[in-house]
Amino acid sequence: MKTYIVGALIAIALLISGCHAGNKNGSSSAGKDPHEHLDEHNHSHSHDHDHDHDHDHSSDGTHSHSASEEGDHHSTDAGHDHDHSSGETDEIHFSRQQAEVVGLETEQVAPGSFSYVIKTSGHIQAAQGDEVIIAATSNGIVSYTSPSLTDGSAVKSGHSIVTISA
Repeated sequence: MKTYIVGALIAIALLISGCHAGNKNGSSSAGKDPHEHLDEHNHSHSHDHDHDHDHDHSSDGTHSHSASEEGDHHSTDAGHDHDHSSGETDEIHFSRQQAEVVGLETEQVAPGSFSYVIKTSGHIQAAQGDEVIIAATSNGIVSYTSPSLTDGSAVKSGHSIVTISA
């Protein structure tokens, strides 16, 4: 059994090395497809190449294109505006009209003082799920038990916050 496995591995290695033997010269005639193999190969390849342009496959595994074949690669497009809305998801894009509406201004980055504290204002709200709705079980007038009770005040289970009088 070992003999069959070793023989099969050697046969596969010879087939694989034979596939690349015809590509070592790296040249092809002007009228021929660079992906055609030499006539002395009498076995078939099961891989397909769906390329719309010609380029050179070297034997060391590198893959390169000339400047005219770059397509969407931005090698010669310096200074041109492109729509990259499908690219980065952490970017915010403003048109000139949107920037004018909200008063957005940009300026050139320059060295200066930096502060770790930024003064701002805001409204703190309870996290979703931290709020509880209380429903009255009888009709009447609701009065707060504590005059200091305000929106967002902390309360504990069993703490009386209102009374209902009939």
